Amino acid sequence: MIKIIFADFLKFLINPNSQRIEFNSKKGIHIKRILIVICLTMTSAITGLVLLVFSNLILTKLNIMPPDVENIGKALALNSFNTYQIFFLAAILAPFIEEVIFRLPLKFNNLYLAFSISFFYLLVKLLAKVDFYLGNYDIKYITSHIVTGVSLFIVTLLILKIKRVKNALLYVYKNKFGFLFYSVAAVFGIIHYPGELSIYMFTLTIPQTIAGVFNGYVRLKFGFQYAVLMHFITNSFVVLT
Repeated sequence: MIKIIFADFLKFLINPNSQRIEFNSKKGIHIKRILIVICLTMTSAITGLVLLVFSNLILTKLNIMPPDVENIGKALALNSFNTYQIFFLAAILAPFIEEVIFRLPLKFNNLYLAFSISFFYLLVKLLAKVDFYLGNYDIKYITSHIVTGVSLFIVTLLILKIKRVKNALLYVYKNKFGFLFYSVAAVFGIIHYPGELSIYMFTLTIPQTIAGVFNGYVRLKFGFQYAVLMHFITNSFVVLT
């Protein structure tokens, strides 16, 4: 079964598609999918790390060194939250939110797109801000952005009711899906950019970009919940180590 999955994955890299993988027997199907997800998670992590090391070796040969910067967000998180809070934020909340934003809308659905856009707004305005780690947000600030997020959700649904807009999106999903898929994976990697503008720091997004490809594959082939599981396993390992 694993060989079949990896063969399908290689074909998928050439021609991304949303055709689900069906098993001959429904017995123990969830266990089979979980085991496959674990194998793909390990493959994703190893592939990302190998490419990261390889790219860093090339940059070292070119005398491009990493800048002496500190990950402020990470430092503030370690100072502001205890271990359990960090695990919840990084290994449970973040995977769910990021999968809703980046993987849920890989299959066309009005609700999926609306959730993706509204969650992305909340991520940018709340969770991605340094003030979040400092506890500087008051209830009024948080409430105003939640209201805006809900408004975006409703507006997106209304816009998608417009036939011309919906048809244009359906065309992209049907005829430009490969471009859409890899664009989403690339953006997923970019949002994990550490912040210091340099070629070296840009290479640090390679593992996340690779993970975006693998997670996208799992979401399309097995279901959204398995993509969340894959993201949870990856982030849990990072947090615990």
